[in-house]
Amino acid sequence: MSLTIISVDTGNKNIKTPNTQPFNSGLICHGTSAPPLSVETLRYDGKYYSLTEKRIPTMFDKTETEDFYILTLFAAAKEIAAQDGPKPAYRKDICLALGLPPTHLQELKPKYLKYFGRGGQRIEFTYNGTHYDLRVARVEVFPQGYAAVVPYLGKIRDKTRSYIIDIGGYTTDVVMLKKGGEPDLDFCESFNAGVIRMFDQVQRVVRNRHRRELDDYMVDAILRGTLDPGDAIRNAAFEAASSYARTLISSLREKGVDQAIVTAMGAIRAGAKESDVGAAYDRAAAALGATGNSFPSLICFGANCAEPHHSTDDTLLRT
Repeated sequence: MSLTIISVDTGNKNIKTPNTQPFNSGLICHGTSAPPLSVETLRYDGKYYSLTEKRIPTMFDKTETEDFYILTLFAAAKEIAAQDGPKPAYRKDICLALGLPPTHLQELKPKYLKYFGRGGQRIEFTYNGTHYDLRVARVEVFPQGYAAVVPYLGKIRDKTRSYIIDIGGYTTDVVMLKKGGEPDLDFCESFNAGVIRMFDQVQRVVRNRHRRELDDYMVDAILRGTLDPGDAIRNAAFEAASSYARTLISSLREKGVDQAIVTAMGAIRAGAKESDVGAAYDRAAAALGATGNSFPSLICFGANCAEPHHSTDDTLLRT
């Protein structure tokens, strides 16, 4: 049986697939009546849903409500249309590939298999008027971060140690790879310190100092430089974001991640090419007196500061 693989990153901040633009993890249920305005609409089980920039509150276990299942249907519909091109209807058996932070796999993987698999029953819904008839024949759940770095293993197998630092919406996950590229399960950490915490911190500082309410979209635009709120609010936003970054780096240091790693993260966030990141790492390591392969190499993927789905051979991360 031929299955279409549909990969979905069900993040607390964004939903992502390989061939579509990320969208916010925000959902509105309109009940049995279609939304009054023309927006992206999905109809499932007699109810209408649309997307919103206001994300769902952070969830550790996303199987507790139907929200992330509906968001995954949105993602699957978009990805199938991107893979196959426009059609009046789609009927497919799919393999749904998902990810979890490595430290959450043991607890949440069985729930994900049941929640997203729905016993292999056919699922029918419409997305923007197009009919979808899908059967989730298989669900595969992979450790986030490590799954993304697999294409690069050939470049790091000979290194003494390597780190994967996955900065997501809810968590920042760190996995150390031993020589040969195998994960070291004794060094596998997950911090509740994803960029949602940074957004909350920026919003709180601006609210307390300037009595202004910012949503996630506005914070993101200010930090990217595409929205000018005035010097006072911009300075407050960057001060709060810098405080988050310092706290995150301190947490990494406390867990034994080398200074050269956290120094090179600055080059990564700037959207540097892989060669430039490597140069930044080498400079940091040299400044600390490290030479050769005694220090680890650096591989870092972040859900909110990278586009790993569309990366090229010479680009590790992009903004």
